[in-house]
Amino acid sequence: DGSKKNDVWTLDLTTNAWNLVTTSGTKPSARYYHSSVMYNDKMVVFGGDDGSKKNDVWTLDLTTNNAWNLITTTGTAPSTRFAHSSMLLGDEMIIFGQDEVNGNTDAWRLNLTSYEWSNTSATSDLRLNASSVIYNNEMVIFGGYSGGSKNDTLILGKVHINIINHYKRNTDGTWQITETQQLLPSGADDNATNQFGDALAIDASSIVVGAPGVESHKGAVFVYEMSGNEYAQKYKLQGNVTSGAMIGKQVALYEDKI
Repeated sequence: DGSKKNDVWTLDLTTNAWNLVTTSGTKPSARYYHSSVMYNDKMVVFGGDDGSKKNDVWTLDLTTNNAWNLITTTGTAPSTRFAHSSMLLGDEMIIFGQDEVNGNTDAWRLNLTSYEWSNTSATSDLRLNASSVIYNNEMVIFGGYSGGSKNDTLILGKVHINIINHYKRNTDGTWQITETQQLLPSGADDNATNQFGDALAIDASSIVVGAPGVESHKGAVFVYEMSGNEYAQKYKLQGNVTSGAMIGKQVALYEDKI
């Protein structure tokens, strides 16, 4: 009807019947031109316009009383925006939309396990209302509006992931050819721009990994400790430093000190 909304509806694809959903908790403000994805039985909503552009994140838990929750994110968030595209890729919400502050369109990743933002560094000309799909780990973007209607196609390429593989030696002295475990950083956005693995130290029970590119090169050190038969991430160390410090460029592990 032309007004902003914050109601929730379902469409039963068997009966083609619409149903108004009763939700609980505080709702997002009524808005339009927001985006959403489904992740682990939750609808994740980002941005939009409620009279002013937004960059907030909300979840609607479809298994627990259809409860709304405002999410507290970490890392530098995208600028406020509307009429953008969002897609789910693995555990991440990929957002492609206009950044009017810098006069272009950029792409961001929201890790849906840690709710930490990271910038992909991918940009294009300023555009609104583009459509997108995920194919073969790439975001394919079509059309939109940028001073006129567009019919071009953009591809946001694969983002390489830095992984540390843990291999275990057999009792006969030979090495397993398949990794025992893959170590991925939680809180490092899981992409190569964070330089996860640039430095590494290990002792009998711990692995210490440097990631100097985290948070605009503020950097971080990730500590993994043996838990049962596997390593588990226990700590993310940064200290009181500013962007550009590149914590984790080099690491050393000696007794109980890093």
